[in-house]
Amino acid sequence: MCYAVSPDLFHWEAKGTAVTDFSGEGPKVIHWKGSYWLIADCWQNGMRVWKSDDCLNWKLQEGALFGSHGDVVISGDRAWWFYFGGPRPFGDTEGCRNYPFARQIPAPLLHSLDLPLAVSCER
Repeated sequence: MCYAVSPDLFHWEAKGTAVTDFSGEGPKVIHWKGSYWLIADCWQNGMRVWKSDDCLNWKLQEGALFGSHGDVVISGDRAWWFYFGGPRPFGDTEGCRNYPFARQIPAPLLHSLDLPLAVSCER
């Protein structure tokens, strides 16, 4: 995954590669409990998480998060992990094209998130 910088959100300068452990899409960066956290959907490898103190040097964390195309909402001293989910056969990269019962569904799937990767479910 690559990154770019902008002084005004209109003009962007490509800077290079942020992480090389996995390819992915939909990256999110949050500042939580004194560190930066990059979370990205790495397809069959799950939602992967990296940690950084400076947003330049990222360390891959152990494990993966639930779902796909997730996002984090921070409220007070808690972080909530919203994601797309639903039954999907392991290894299925075609989703509901191959399995009509495997359609992904959006929220209300959410988890309380305490990085690094201590996740508890609340419905």
